Amino acid sequence: MIDQTIFEEFCTRVCQRLDSIEKRESLSEDTIRYDFFTVLAKRIDPAELWLEYPHPVIRGKKIDTFVNSTTKTYLEFKYFRRLKAKKNADRTEQAAALISDFLRLESLDDSAARFSILVTDDEMLRYLGNPENGLAGLTTGKNPVTIDINRKSDHFRATVSKRTSLEEKSPKNVTVTPIYSSDCHGCRVIVFRVRG
Repeated sequence: MIDQTIFEEFCTRVCQRLDSIEKRESLSEDTIRYDFFTVLAKRIDPAELWLEYPHPVIRGKKIDTFVNSTTKTYLEFKYFRRLKAKKNADRTEQAAALISDFLRLESLDDSAARFSILVTDDEMLRYLGNPENGLAGLTTGKNPVTIDINRKSDHFRATVSKRTSLEEKSPKNVTVTPIYSSDCHGCRVIVFRVRG
């Protein structure tokens, strides 16, 4: 079963990795995901862990990690970092990518646990925390946050639609609860439970 101790150990591994690298841009989302896999593999039979698992509802899409044990669990990961100078990240698109992960998890039709894990820098935290973006609850507190997709910009909705492939079947909103958060080396790890 995935619990708080797994998230804590994962955060420790991420901090160790951030300590050991010279250039943050060399760190990737895959590396973050494999760090989590390493933590899980200590407690769960590796044969029960699946990376890039075919999404059971959305054809052609995959779930980052599926744990096929007593408590079935789906996990999505996002890693946002500041880009090299002179390049600006499209923060709206990055936020839409995170929300798309939430929607893909919510669309699953079974009773499995669903988590989205975000590792991000202070720049993206400021974007998510800006009340004008309607996402501030994602970075503060542990209360459920409902995101109304239809109240977002056309660019945001188009990105979500493209990334989820749900289109007209897409829910009008998604509810997530931040259940764990920890800061290290200018990054924050946030774990969200996605309502299913």
